[in-house]
Amino acid sequence: MIKTIRTGAERAEKKIIVKEPIPEVEKQENISKKNIIENQLNLAKQKDDSLDHIEKAKISKEKYEELYKDYLEKYDGQHSLHTRKVFDMISQDKYEVVEKINKYTESDIDENLLVSKQGKKLVGMARKYKIDKILQEMNS
Repeated sequence: MIKTIRTGAERAEKKIIVKEPIPEVEKQENISKKNIIENQLNLAKQKDDSLDHIEKAKISKEKYEELYKDYLEKYDGQHSLHTRKVFDMISQDKYEVVEKINKYTESDIDENLLVSKQGKKLVGMARKYKIDKILQEMNS
């Protein structure tokens, strides 16, 4: 599109570009080069994904606070907002803070406990609520 300054009218120009046909050999070479490049990019992405997924140690809040106190003692610091943020930034890649570390899981529950009063197996939400209740008792 070309727009004239004086009138503001627009006038369109058409350009016709004629491409010469590409021989089949060149097409195949281009496709194979593209495939090689795509494979290399996929491998690079997979390596990056594997580096991003680092296992973090799961610790409780109490243990995290103990680590913070040890950090303060080690560097002879006093508690302040700045030192706490520095500690959090250092440890964010190492630790994952959990409310409580659950020692027992769903697989540890005996199937005989997941039965209704009539003796039938629990299913659906009733089963889920019963499992949650049992796990709370076991992990407390």
